[in-house]
Amino acid sequence: MSILTRFKDPDRVEVTLRICISLVITSVLTLGDFPTVVPESQRVVISSVTAAFTMVLPTLLFSVGAVIFPGMITSACVALINATFLLAVAAAGGVRAYTALYFFVALLLAGLRFTKQGANAAMMLMLTSLTTMSLASVAEAEGLDFVASLWTEKGVENPNAVFRNTLIGMCWAAVCISSGRLLPPWRTARSAHSRKFLPKILKDIATFINLTLEHHIAEDVEDKNEGESGENENADGDDETGSNTVSEEKPESLDDMIVKCVGDSTLLVDGGMAKSTGFEPRLVHLFCRCDAPVDVVSLLIDLTNAVNDMMFSALTLRAFSKAGFQELQAGGLKEIYGDSATALERCAGALASSKKLEAARGPDSDEEDKNATQRPFDPIRIRARAEKIEALTNEWIDAMQSNSPMTSRHAKPAWKLYAKSMLPWIYGAGVGLILAIFGCFRIAFTPLTWRRIFLPPYLDLPKFAWCLRFALGFTFLVMMNVYWPEFANLEIPTSDEIVSPHFAGWYLIAYAFCTTQTVEGTWKKGTLRALGTCLGGFSAWLALTACGDSGIGLGIWMTAFNSVAAFIGLPEGFGSRFGLDTDMAWGMAYFAMTQNLIVMEVWLGYGGKNDITANRIVANLVGIGMALVMGTIPPSIYGSSPRLSKLLMEDKKRAFKDCLKLVMDSSETENLHHLHAMAENVFIPGYVEAKGNYDDAKQLERLCILKADPALKFGLANMAVLGSSILSLIRFAVILKEIEPEDGKRFAEGSQERRVLEAILEGLDIEEDKYNVSAYKIAQRKERGKHRDRPAIPTCGSSDEGPRVVPAHTTFTHLCMFICNYIRHREIRLDEVKFGFIGLQHTSEGRRSRFPMPPHTLYEDDSKVTKEKKEG
Repeated sequence: MSILTRFKDPDRVEVTLRICISLVITSVLTLGDFPTVVPESQRVVISSVTAAFTMVLPTLLFSVGAVIFPGMITSACVALINATFLLAVAAAGGVRAYTALYFFVALLLAGLRFTKQGANAAMMLMLTSLTTMSLASVAEAEGLDFVASLWTEKGVENPNAVFRNTLIGMCWAAVCISSGRLLPPWRTARSAHSRKFLPKILKDIATFINLTLEHHIAEDVEDKNEGESGENENADGDDETGSNTVSEEKPESLDDMIVKCVGDSTLLVDGGMAKSTGFEPRLVHLFCRCDAPVDVVSLLIDLTNAVNDMMFSALTLRAFSKAGFQELQAGGLKEIYGDSATALERCAGALASSKKLEAARGPDSDEEDKNATQRPFDPIRIRARAEKIEALTNEWIDAMQSNSPMTSRHAKPAWKLYAKSMLPWIYGAGVGLILAIFGCFRIAFTPLTWRRIFLPPYLDLPKFAWCLRFALGFTFLVMMNVYWPEFANLEIPTSDEIVSPHFAGWYLIAYAFCTTQTVEGTWKKGTLRALGTCLGGFSAWLALTACGDSGIGLGIWMTAFNSVAAFIGLPEGFGSRFGLDTDMAWGMAYFAMTQNLIVMEVWLGYGGKNDITANRIVANLVGIGMALVMGTIPPSIYGSSPRLSKLLMEDKKRAFKDCLKLVMDSSETENLHHLHAMAENVFIPGYVEAKGNYDDAKQLERLCILKADPALKFGLANMAVLGSSILSLIRFAVILKEIEPEDGKRFAEGSQERRVLEAILEGLDIEEDKYNVSAYKIAQRKERGKHRDRPAIPTCGSSDEGPRVVPAHTTFTHLCMFICNYIRHREIRLDEVKFGFIGLQHTSEGRRSRFPMPPHTLYEDDSKVTKEKKEG
């Protein structure tokens, strides 16, 4: 994108202006003379932290409550409490006891990386380390009174009021970061989610449905005319195969749409961004209306979940378009699904414009209403889900209009609504973080945790090794500072006079912020951190050379260059409102942090510009080097490795197998309810983890090493299709048991459908879980003794009892056949994914599912027998 085009992007320009305003306020606060307000010791911290985090964090209003305040303050408080505990141990048992306990605290907090509080792990360990490693020996010498004084000493000008002034500094940093976000016009997550993201996702789903109906059904017709074996061999429609130009081009665009839809689905998991709107109260309704307002947070979550359900059904349509060919072509479902896609496009337009949907009634609408109950049987419920989205869309638009009635299914007594609105703030105020820490502590003492680490297939061994390396890296750096005085007082000589050592401490910050959960992410983030540090140091040196001791000049320089860096590093379009481009891995933030750090320290008289610039850059490079070394030691986590996808594949096959067994026997329908809950609890977190690792690995794609294999991107998208198909299959099984309750009618002994399902069960090759440590087995144990309601399956009126072109249990069998072939192709494709520094590593060959005999052969044999009986 050219520079001129960048300036034509209104979102990027506005976000840059908001960042610039935060930087201006920061410069005034830190370079101005406010001795009774801003602690002298915290000026550098306020300036560097604000410069980095104002670029990284979203500029939408929810980030103030969800991340900045009280999030940053809470993390600092918890870190200082940890520091107090460690210093108390040093005062009672000496520095050796402090060092030993520090390692276990670091190991415990490292486990936060794999929780929802993962972003706090590095920051908390960094702050805990910086506030204890230089004070541990003092605490040992002076005892607990010294530790208590760190909290009891007062005064922003008092250098001994360490902990209080640290919290004051973090509060000022939060104020500076929040300032640009609180300026009108407010940009809310509520508006972004309902008017930007949901319309985009609905349009993507509609496009995907239309492409599937247009291309894959047409290809099925061609396949049937051409011969018998082509479809069975390429049942998943991979773009790696195909014999003509048309079949090579069309699946490619469809696979691109799958990747886009799967990317969209990450915004919808568990309510998505809709939950963040709890931090954006509607002040006009709160203060100007006497009655209880509509619970718009719950309403938006319901709408988001409805779109998410539609996403599952749409992804399943790819499988159903192959498996249910007759139902789509002759049963009338193709027209129904086409109308549903049109309805989704109308909903997208209504949400974007905030105008209610008008009933699309044609001249034959009365006849359509009369025959509404005669719709074809829809096993994946696309039309019913589209109708639900239409109803929720109108309800949402009603609720958001100022003159809308304030009574609905979401209305509730005012005190209940206000109490519920406080919950996000309560969790954000530290309850969520504290619960996550206690959760890590509990998990560490659970026998299952250690079985998953040390028993085959060693599911959590890479995670445990990562936590161990992360904690050891911090512990080594702290020990070097505590036990090695030469390293603690190291100073690289320059032409400037040495005022005090400027090397120690900053290697810890670099180590903390360079380490990610994957090898690729650590190396790429380390590379960009090193580049940003060097460029930021050079810019700071130029600023100090050009502006000297002029606070105004230095403030203008830092604000201008940091704003330019932010403008360059922001993604295009609306994505800029969510912070820097993830492909740049915070490189611009490191530039701003290093520049402000060096300028402020020199301006405050901590040393000369040559001295501080050289030592800060080298110290950061040492920390980066430590992060790269520790991140590479095996066993390590490669984000571009298919290991997690293959483990998830085994769990999906287990759920698929159990579904087939339950639908063939005479067990209660509630068993399928439990199976659906188990599958959701395993599939979604497993996919999110694998996708998160891949996203971490693919940043800085222009780097010549550690490239993420694009095959895994499509593999993850196909895994999402497979998971959606199996979940839809379980829901289909629930419907099947309801509309065909007699087992003899469904899958009678010797029937062709039962023979196919038995062949599938025989052909599934599933890794043995003899220690019961897989995610599926764990979810299975948790389900014991629980009551599960019927999955949320929209009804289709009395059409379930109407005539069908193909019996429902036959359609079910067709879908199972496709899923089995899809599994077989995915097993092969995942084994082909490459990863590693130069892309030559492979995982060991996985399982290979198969059919003992081709499914179409079973149907052909049965059709011959039937024909012979009729002739006889």
